[in-house]
Amino acid sequence: MKFLIMGYDDPIDFGHGDNTQLVVEDTKLYTHIVQLLNAIINEKYKTNEIEILEDKSDKDILSKAILIINPFQLDLNAKPIIKALYEEVSKILIDDGDQFLQYKEYITDINKIVLDIIEEFNVDFSFDDDLPLEGYLKAINLKITKDPEEPMFDTFLNYIELISELTPKTPLIICNCLSYFTKHEIEELCKYMNYKCMNVLFIENHCNELIPDCHQYIIDDDLCMI
Repeated sequence: MKFLIMGYDDPIDFGHGDNTQLVVEDTKLYTHIVQLLNAIINEKYKTNEIEILEDKSDKDILSKAILIINPFQLDLNAKPIIKALYEEVSKILIDDGDQFLQYKEYITDINKIVLDIIEEFNVDFSFDDDLPLEGYLKAINLKITKDPEEPMFDTFLNYIELISELTPKTPLIICNCLSYFTKHEIEELCKYMNYKCMNVLFIENHCNELIPDCHQYIIDDDLCMI
């Protein structure tokens, strides 16, 4: 994948399990980039000032990326994750013929209960008697929770594992989070992401030498990419 910043000709190549770090030494530019990332990904702000292009196309997929700015405030129920979770649960259930048949029988029983109640009213009515699995999961508000006493690194790694299993091709951008982890934890994190061939870009405002086998791009204080 290619991370593009307007005003810089050279793209930042990342992904496929490589460890890639963009260091933005100028504080104002770093802040501006992170604010833009948050606006594009989480607030659906439209701009071509920064983009992520897939390797085989010129399609900008930055809005579909997952952004981590604070490891203490991970959104375990971000829209791409929950959507993928619902799709995966539905696929597993549908592939298991017996369980899917059992689910259909439960829905039929619930419909009968509702029907018996509604028939007491002197009105005509209609309703959909088939509830798609994803609709059911949304209706019961299925969400991912975490143990509040779980160590922060364990939660972070579990979150990365969740992304790798549910949305393995989604670009993941991690901003200034490595300061919270030990060298061993960073190595363990990178080892896992390398193994899963995840598309990860670290963005820092200072050089972090703890990332193993790192491809490093630097925008220095003079705003030159080196």
